[in-house]
Amino acid sequence: AVDKESRNLKTAVQTAIKRASALVQMNKIKAIFTKHDKDRDGHLNKKEVTAFAKAEYKFNVPADVLSTIFSVIAPEGTKGVAQADFQALQVAVGVARERAKDKERKSVREAREKEIAEKKDALQKRIAEVVNALKEAEQVVNEAGKAARQLPVEAKGLKAVEMVARADEVEAEVKAAKEKLDEVAKRVGDLGEGDEVPEELSKWFDAEKRKHQAATKALEASSTRSMQMVDKAKADATRKDAIEVKALGSK
Repeated sequence: AVDKESRNLKTAVQTAIKRASALVQMNKIKAIFTKHDKDRDGHLNKKEVTAFAKAEYKFNVPADVLSTIFSVIAPEGTKGVAQADFQALQVAVGVARERAKDKERKSVREAREKEIAEKKDALQKRIAEVVNALKEAEQVVNEAGKAARQLPVEAKGLKAVEMVARADEVEAEVKAAKEKLDEVAKRVGDLGEGDEVPEELSKWFDAEKRKHQAATKALEASSTRSMQMVDKAKADATRKDAIEVKALGSK
């Protein structure tokens, strides 16, 4: 019996607390309504609703949104929003504010996306110019490399002095290709200098730059090998010259 009485008391207390809380909430809502019912007619007209939204929600209700709210909560023929419908008004204003924020966020996002797209397009054009220059450099480096690789074959039918002359020709070709490559390598390294690369594009841009830097280094290695072949050809020509001189001396 004591336990039952204790449970009943607990239930009664909880019910009383809920009622008291509801009463406090109702009084709070009534106070806000009364605060904004400036003409004390028991209704909030459009001007009063506009002021309420601005004061309580920091939201300037657009005219079309206000008309929609009134068409639902305070149809034509009524003085405005009655106190009984005030909670519905609060919900409607809250929803309208969030939709306005969503629209604003969307607008900001779309503007940013457009800005990013324009910056990427500009960067892609810069990269394309460098890539074209890199392709031209690759062509001359490869041609010089091909000439350098042919030196041992050509040397078989040449005298020492002719071998040196041909090696000098190829050396000039290799050096010219290397100079062109050095210019392009600098352009690749300078990619992004003076350009504002947005954070959203940084990974893409860095990957593009690394890719072309790697291609440049590969061509530099090829150019180095070509020069080594030229040096070898000259060394072979020196040895051949010594053999030719010795042969002349033995005659």
